[in-house]
Amino acid sequence: MEYYKDLLARGEYDAKSAYEAFNAQITDYKNPEAEEVLFTQNTAYSNDFGVHGSQAASSLMNTLRYKNNDQIAIGYASVASSSIYEGDYTTQQVKWMMTFRNALYRGEYTGAEIRRIMDWLVNVKEDGSNPIHHRNQMPVTSGLEYTVTETERGKFALGDITVNGQPLEDDTVYTVMLVGADT
Repeated sequence: MEYYKDLLARGEYDAKSAYEAFNAQITDYKNPEAEEVLFTQNTAYSNDFGVHGSQAASSLMNTLRYKNNDQIAIGYASVASSSIYEGDYTTQQVKWMMTFRNALYRGEYTGAEIRRIMDWLVNVKEDGSNPIHHRNQMPVTSGLEYTVTETERGKFALGDITVNGQPLEDDTVYTVMLVGADT
């Protein structure tokens, strides 16, 4: 109150504006124990898996990458357990959106190492094992774009990999976040 009296005395407020400013300050309650908002989602995204994957998973990967200041994030469409709605999200709410047992691993990897990770996540192995049993197991990335070719029904081969529209450089070191089960 003394602060507003001082502003009033100096002529920076008239009586009405000093009252309104003081009233706004005491009626704008902020719970000091409330969780901090991690991000605000301006557009809702469905968790349905479409032609271009899961918009909800893509949005979640983008948010996690930006929040952690990483250049690249790699995960699966199944990391998002629900659609994403417009509004504010706290850290706890983001954890609720992620499917069970998803861990975040962060590190620095060369382009060659990232290429091996993507190869392991996409390509059918020599013994015939297939890492993509369902299309929602196709990797979802942020900061990294890749192409795949379906070599036969349900089997894929990794194509080009780019970062910010430029080819992935094997010798360049990138900050990477891997999202998913720790297996």
